[in-house]
Amino acid sequence: MQRVYLLSALILSAFCLVSCNPDSRLNGVWEGSQWQDGKEVDDTQVTFEFNNGSLKISQNTGAISFNYHWSYVTDVQKFPNQILFTVNISSDIAYVRKGIYRFNLPLFGKTLYLSVTQSDEGDYPAKEKLNPDVGPVYILKKK
Repeated sequence: MQRVYLLSALILSAFCLVSCNPDSRLNGVWEGSQWQDGKEVDDTQVTFEFNNGSLKISQNTGAISFNYHWSYVTDVQKFPNQILFTVNISSDIAYVRKGIYRFNLPLFGKTLYLSVTQSDEGDYPAKEKLNPDVGPVYILKKK
């Protein structure tokens, strides 16, 4: 009887994780930098503040600071997980960026690997992009 209860609880938990959109595991403030070809890209300190489908990004590139407000949806049924960012510039202009992400191990760790496309066109990044030796990938620590 206990095995049936435990199995039912596990299935219900997995269903909740799969159906959550946006991914609540992202919620919070994540800080880090961008990596490519095994090296940290100079002057790319960035902060991502995820909040249930809205996102604030602060990026410092040298002496210049940028702040962005985006919205996002996720697909946790894909591996790696997929994320779709949208920013409305005006009523008829919107930019879309596709990305993939994963957490470090153990599952749901405090490090987030996030790779985002540079343009509206094309498919999601290949899963190899989450590797800092390939990149570009943001490696972010949860505050």
